[in-house]
Amino acid sequence: MLSVLRKSSEELPSGVANRITATRGSAERISVDDQSVDAIICLQAWHWVDPEQAINECDRVLKQNGMMGRAWHTWDRTSDWVQALAAIIEPDGTPADQTLSVPGEFVGRGTFERKEFPFNHELTLEQLVQLASSWSFVAQRADRNIVLAKIRGLGEKAESVHTGLVRFPHTTATFRFKQPARGVVG
Repeated sequence: MLSVLRKSSEELPSGVANRITATRGSAERISVDDQSVDAIICLQAWHWVDPEQAINECDRVLKQNGMMGRAWHTWDRTSDWVQALAAIIEPDGTPADQTLSVPGEFVGRGTFERKEFPFNHELTLEQLVQLASSWSFVAQRADRNIVLAKIRGLGEKAESVHTGLVRFPHTTATFRFKQPARGVVG
């Protein structure tokens, strides 16, 4: 990801690119000075970190009244198409939506707000099947090939005659946390 950021930065106007500093680190070991960061953003990746260590690092590097943003792309389950997809791959029913409330490790750690932003992920039929094959809850199934064939069939029915793309409705669920003043727990 660091090399992608560096390459992408080359394409930005110099006034913007010069404000970007890329360093090696992790959520548990952020390589910046104490109280030196206005904001931290974590998209679709918090489940990969050690929450206790990561929170301690965020507390260390965030300036007083700093912000932390977290977001997840989730399926828009109000869509008939998504409901049909879910019926194929979730035989035990819909899993609990973990984006509906403040993640447990953040309860009592300041103020937060939650917002949702709808969007349509548009994919070719092959991209849809490839994406579905990468989902662990599909990849680990004994009937994986049957499930992928059903997803392909669903995608064929949903494919736009104008663009050849499948519209996969999503919602981005976001949280914005504001760290309280030092020594104050909100």
